[in-house]
Amino acid sequence: MPAPSAPKIYLIDRPGSVQTVLQLGNLGIERADPDYFALLLMDKVVGNDPAARLFKNLREAKGYTYGAYSSFSSSKFRGTFQASSEVRTAVTDGAIKEFMFELKRIREERVTTEELENAKRSLVGSFALSLERPATLLQNIITQKLYNLPADYWDTYPQKVAAITAADVQRAAQKYVDLAHLQIVAVGDASQIRDVLAKYGTVEVFDSEGKLVKGNGKEKFMTRPDFTGTWKFNSAKSVLQIPSPESSIFVIEHSEPKFSLERTHVFGGKSNTFSVALTTNGKLTAVNLGGFESQSKLYWEGDSLVFDSRFVHEGEPASNIVRYRLEGAGQTLIAEEQLRSAQHKHDNRWVFDKQNP
Repeated sequence: MPAPSAPKIYLIDRPGSVQTVLQLGNLGIERADPDYFALLLMDKVVGNDPAARLFKNLREAKGYTYGAYSSFSSSKFRGTFQASSEVRTAVTDGAIKEFMFELKRIREERVTTEELENAKRSLVGSFALSLERPATLLQNIITQKLYNLPADYWDTYPQKVAAITAADVQRAAQKYVDLAHLQIVAVGDASQIRDVLAKYGTVEVFDSEGKLVKGNGKEKFMTRPDFTGTWKFNSAKSVLQIPSPESSIFVIEHSEPKFSLERTHVFGGKSNTFSVALTTNGKLTAVNLGGFESQSKLYWEGDSLVFDSRFVHEGEPASNIVRYRLEGAGQTLIAEEQLRSAQHKHDNRWVFDKQNP
């Protein structure tokens, strides 16, 4: 068995993702290992139950997720111990901090008598109910033969659970929750979470096909386009399926992940202005689109920034999706717009020239 590696994070980039999927873990034990029952109780207290610490912390106390759990596997070879959850992108940092808090806590503090007894009752009760299923009885026999377990293994299962102490649980945690060699797999928007993950180890970034991103992704995610500037509508280069405004000015302030836009259109000599401020984390936000109340979100799609709005128009659901990108050495702003409703279907290509001071 090779020596455990230093902490490492394997990050699968999913641009524009509104969630981060997290799995944190280590190598565990073989099925016949004497530590099996100590690890079983430790896992039950930490996260293998809605009444466990991870669920109570990340869901009930923090509201980061719908669920956070732990589990462990074992066979003839060493399995794994892992903790996992799916959290909103914006709370990735907080979620990992709480995972680390709970994993460190189970190593450093003995579980309370109440926690330990509740975990024991849950395990023994579940075991008793499982014996009512013929398939479970057959699987127990297979498990006993496959791993060469004692003949009375299942007969004495409740006693083995009951014999575990708080000291046994802490010893198992210190042995198998190895924070010095923790491995983390994360799936999410690398531009939003890479720096957060780098606090916990070396980050390797992969694309959705499992290919390693050149330079571990650092260069890629440090070079997001900056849309800051004053942009003037170029009617000659634009292609619109709606009446063209007499003039249009965009004023954008962009400091990743914060993005604000003030748009002023002039139609028939009348000026219409609206402004919006969002972050590029893909989180839905209430936005007034010049008279329309919408639920809007902003997120990266490669080097394009996508503004996705949903609203009601003439009593029918409608959507407006605009993809912003820069061309011409950052001097031209392209806005590809798709407007959809029951009555309308417009595809517009807006072109804006940067107004340099």
